[in-house]
Amino acid sequence: MAAKLAVVILAFGLIAAGLLSTRQSRLQAAHEVTAARLRVRAHDERLLKLRAEIAELVTPESVRQMLEESGEIEHLAPLADRVYTEDSEQADTQQPQTPQGGIADAR
Repeated sequence: MAAKLAVVILAFGLIAAGLLSTRQSRLQAAHEVTAARLRVRAHDERLLKLRAEIAELVTPESVRQMLEESGEIEHLAPLADRVYTEDSEQADTQQPQTPQGGIADAR
């Protein structure tokens, strides 16, 4: 009888140890997921700060100046002129429309 009781107690002990191990694994996995999310949030915040700094430093005038210094402006200027003239020609040929999508009455 004592042997059976010892086996039952030992079995319960092993089951409890297995459950504790499983619980610890789940807690560790949850901690790692949370840590990864915090790292991602920190990286996102840093990215937004860097984008804001770039937006402050890069103005259209500074881009033009960098292009002029590098000599690339000659290659891009004809393209920009062509795009600008195509856009303005399309705007000239289109009739004004109302917000509902109908053609505006030009009186």
